[in-house]
Order: sequence, then C-alpha cells, then structure tokens
Amino acid sequence: MLTEQLTARREQIVRDYYDSNDTQDWDVIRSFFAPQMEFRVGNAEPIRSLDVLQENVEGNLKSCEVTVMLHLIESFIHDPQGRYCVSEIEVQLARADGRTFTGPCVAVFRFDDEDRIESYHAYLDPGHFWL
Repeated sequence: MLTEQLTARREQIVRDYYDSNDTQDWDVIRSFFAPQMEFRVGNAEPIRSLDVLQENVEGNLKSCEVTVMLHLIESFIHDPQGRYCVSEIEVQLARADGRTFTGPCVAVFRFDDEDRIESYHAYLDPGHFWL
C-alpha cells in the first residue's frame, strides 16, 4: 500500500540511483537492483545481468567519449499499490567531440518488497548522439 513514507523512500532511491549513474559508481549502481532484474531502454532487448549491463554502458560511454552525463529529475508518479515509481527526467549528455543532447526521458521503476529495482524501463530519443 502506498504511503508518504514509501513514496519518499522510493523517490530517494531513484535520486540516488541516478546520482550513481552520473558518476558511474558501479558498486552503488549494483546495490539498487534485485538479483532477478530487468533493464531496458525503449524497444531494445531487456538486459537481465548486471555484468552485461555494466559492460554495455561502459562500452557505449567509452566509444562515444561521453564527458558529461546528468539526470535531472523533474517529477514522480506512483501507483496506488506502491510497486511502481515513474520519473520524468531531463537527460544531459556531452561528448568529447562537442556533440550534446538535452532531452526528456521517462523511466518506470518496479520495486520488490525490499526496495530493490526489479525492472527499469526508460523511454527517450537521444537522436544520433550515440552514433
């Protein structure tokens, strides 16, 4: 059941999760996920392994020479049962070659009973930033 305490706790988890993403602190990032996790962006195939997720993210950031990655949370929506938290985010990315992206993103988090992320599904269109 959704309570003010639960919404505050989940919102802080989401904030802390994005802070760890922005600094690429993989020890902290890993601590947010349940053992049986699913990570997906858009219509891509889901990733169900933190090792594969880390490898993919680090590889993309390195190959694109990303110098800045910021997630600025604008709002939250919670379902009445308290399993889901949706966050509206402004994503800011910059590359060493000067290309940038600033745009909206929506991410859906599904939590388990221990406040770990079971499922993360983000929706954004970064254009040609990653090419």
